[in-house]
Amino acid sequence: MDDRAWQLIKLLNDKNYTTAAQLAEQIGVSGKTIRNRLKLLSEELEMHGAELESCTGYGYRLHIVDSQKYKAWKAGQTELLWSEHLPESTSERVAFLLELLLQTDNYVKLDDLCEKLYVSRNTLGTDIREIREILQSCHLRLTSRPGYGIRVEGSEFERRNLMARRMMLHSRLSAQNLLPEPLRRPLVEEMYAVMKANHLRMQDDAFEELLLYIARSLVQHPDQVTVTEVENGDELTLELRVAPEDMGKVIGRQGRIAKEIRTVVRSYAQRTGAKVSVDIVD
Repeated sequence: MDDRAWQLIKLLNDKNYTTAAQLAEQIGVSGKTIRNRLKLLSEELEMHGAELESCTGYGYRLHIVDSQKYKAWKAGQTELLWSEHLPESTSERVAFLLELLLQTDNYVKLDDLCEKLYVSRNTLGTDIREIREILQSCHLRLTSRPGYGIRVEGSEFERRNLMARRMMLHSRLSAQNLLPEPLRRPLVEEMYAVMKANHLRMQDDAFEELLLYIARSLVQHPDQVTVTEVENGDELTLELRVAPEDMGKVIGRQGRIAKEIRTVVRSYAQRTGAKVSVDIVD
């Protein structure tokens, strides 16, 4: 199963319908492409204990026919994810772990994560602290149980909202090591469309998480990226700090990258009725 099919599996669920237009917008392809992909995915699901239900005017949803067979197949796909896409940097590892945890209701053992990612328990602990912060900003929580491991808990709605948000950001920001030139309008419009479709409003900590994610995607030392909130009346200022050697990566030639970052955050904030600005502090 290719990456597009896996993205569809992550966005579909067995409770609520999702339209082809919503799927196309969240993945970043045309409606025609989505319908063709769904047809192929339906054939594969039927071989692995699930069906793709469609309802005119409502969209698509999963119907699990054989739970054990489907879970075994999905676990196998996760193993392929482990083997084919091992992350290297801290930001890649955090994104990878977050995606893995959001995709399962089961506990994941820390020793297994260390072994498969080739990192120490201390390194994994640092990654997990960052994941906890991201989850908390989206009304989710990371719980741990001795002998079992860790897992994400919270509503299915919040899980899928977070997956959609990060999927869009990742597709926009990972294409290059810099913010792409035409970032402003497409990114703001796509992110806002998902928020509007799901009747969401961003809280102050979500703006902070957005800025953290953008900055960490750009720098060489993502663990040294911090954001401090400063309230000034009805306006919120986010002070961004990075490692000295990474300043150029968040400012860019003639300040172009810094301008793009400020525009993304400010425009997104304005769409949700908030006043938010970004200061890059050296």
